[in-house]
Amino acid sequence: MTDDDPFRRLLRWYPASWRRAHGDIVAGMLRDVAEATGGAAPSPAERRSARIEGLAHHLDRRLALVAAVAAVVLAAAGFILYLVVPAILQSTAGVLPWEGGPTAMSVVAAVTIFSVPLFVAMSLIATLRVRGLRAGPALASLVIATLATVLLAGAGASWSIGFDEADAGVARSPFAAAWLFLAAGAALLGATATAILIGTMLAGRLRGWAYVIGGAAGLVLAPTLMITLPSPATAGLAAIGALVLADLGTRPPRRDTRSPAGSVPSAPGWAPASAAAADSPGPHGRAAEARSRWIAGLATTSFVLGIPAVAFAFAGSQWSALDATEAMRAGIASGALAAIPFALCVGVARTGHRTRDRWGPAALLAAAAAALAIVNAASDGDGNAIVWQLLLCALPIAGAVAWLLLTSWGAGDSGGILAIGAALPVLVLALGLQLLPFLTPVAALVVAVSASVRRRRRAVAVG
Repeated sequence: MTDDDPFRRLLRWYPASWRRAHGDIVAGMLRDVAEATGGAAPSPAERRSARIEGLAHHLDRRLALVAAVAAVVLAAAGFILYLVVPAILQSTAGVLPWEGGPTAMSVVAAVTIFSVPLFVAMSLIATLRVRGLRAGPALASLVIATLATVLLAGAGASWSIGFDEADAGVARSPFAAAWLFLAAGAALLGATATAILIGTMLAGRLRGWAYVIGGAAGLVLAPTLMITLPSPATAGLAAIGALVLADLGTRPPRRDTRSPAGSVPSAPGWAPASAAAADSPGPHGRAAEARSRWIAGLATTSFVLGIPAVAFAFAGSQWSALDATEAMRAGIASGALAAIPFALCVGVARTGHRTRDRWGPAALLAAAAAALAIVNAASDGDGNAIVWQLLLCALPIAGAVAWLLLTSWGAGDSGGILAIGAALPVLVLALGLQLLPFLTPVAALVVAVSASVRRRRRAVAVG
C-alpha cells in the first residue's frame, strides 16, 4: 500500500512513530472492513474517529514534558522581567517602577496570564491522556482551555488599558470597557474545561453525579486560578508542579500488572484499577455503612452551618452594627469554622491506614480552616499583611496534600517528589482561601448526597 491509498492517508492524523508501528496493520483492517461492506474508502464514521483518535495520540509523554518545561521557562522569564525591568528603568531613566513600567509589565502579564496557563493546561491534559483519559474529552478540554487563556489574556490587557486611560483622563475605549465580559468568558470556558476533565474521570464511579461534581469544581477552580495565576511567583509554582506531575504521571509502568500507559479503559472516560473494587460490596458492609453515615453527617453539618455564614458575609451589614467589610470578614471566619467537620471526612474515608496517616491530613485541613477563621476575625483590613497570612494558612493544606499522596500512592523513591510537585500548586491557590466559606456548602452538599446515594446502592446490592 502506498501513501496515495485512502486508508493510509487517513492514518496521517496519527504521529509518525505510531504509523510506523501500527500503520500497515490498521490500514489493512480498515480495507478488509470496507471490502466486506462493498466500499472502497473509509466510512465517514471511520474518518471522524481517526481524526479524533489520531490527534489525541499526539497528547503523549513528550508533549506533556515539553509543555511543562516551556511553562517553567516562561514563568522564570516573567519573574525576571518582573524584578529586573523595573530596577533597570529606575536606575537608567530615573523612572519609578509603578510609573514607568506599563510596557514592561504588559510583557510580564502576557507571559504569566496567557502563556504559562496555556502550557500548564496542555501538559496536564496530555498527562491525563497518557493515564487513560478518552480522546474526545481530552481534545475538547484542550481546545476550550486554550480559548479560556486567550480571553484571560484579553481581560488582563483590557484592565491594564482601562487603568492607563483613567490615569490619562481620556474616555474609556470599547476594548477597555469589555474587560468584564472577557473575564466572565474566560471563567466560563475554564469552568467548562474543568468540568469535562473531572466529570469524565469520575464517570466510571459516580455516574450521574460525575459531571455535577465536575461542574461545581470548575466553578470553584476557574475563578480562583484567574485571581492567583497573574502573579509570576504563583505561575512559576504551577509550572513546576505541572512538570513534576508530567514526569512522574507519564512514566511507563514497571510491572506488567498495571494497565499500559495510553490504553483506553473500559469504563466511560476513566477507569482506575481500583474502581471496580471500590464500589463492590465487601465483607465489611456494616463498617462501610457506618462510614457513609458519618461522611454524610459531617458534610451535612458543614452545609447547615455554612449557609448562614455565607448569608451573613453578604448581608450581615444590613442587620448588624458591622459595616460591609467587617461583615464579610465575620462571615468568612464563621464559614471557615463550618468547614472543619467537612475536613474530618478525609479521616473517616481513609480506612485501612495507620491512625496517624488516617487522621493526620484531616487534622492539618481542620487546622488550616481554624487558622483562616482566626486571620479573618483578627484582621484589621491590611491587604499586604493578609497575603502572607493566607500563605501561612495554605501551608497545612499543602502538607495534607503531600501526606495523602505519600501514604496513598505506590510511587516508591519518587513519592516525595510527586508529593512536593502536587503541594506546590496548592500554595498557588493561597489567595483563593478567602473563597473557602462560600465553596464549602456546595462541596459539602455534593459529598453528602454522594455518600447517601452510594449507601443506598450498597443496600440494594446487599439486599
